[in-house]
Amino acid sequence: MVYKGEDFQRIRLNAGLSIGKMADLLGVNQKSIYNWENNISSPPNLHLNVYQNLDKKIKIYKSEGNKEPINETLKQLLVAGGITAILWWLFKDK
Repeated sequence: MVYKGEDFQRIRLNAGLSIGKMADLLGVNQKSIYNWENNISSPPNLHLNVYQNLDKKIKIYKSEGNKEPINETLKQLLVAGGITAILWWLFKDK
């Protein structure tokens, strides 16, 4: 799938993240997120992979009938293990 600006925004919103929180998660500034979501520029492959895996995780999470918003899971991972825990969760096989 080729991701476009509206896809990046959809993924961020489905994750319950503000532009600022997404920027923090990816280690970029808010202008980068804005540019990606508005098709001004494209994210580097590393960040694109994070978006792709987050999109997959959201779909799996919803299909499993989870009631809690996924951003609560992200917050718990961040508190428990920091960004490394979130990246592990995003990239581990399901």
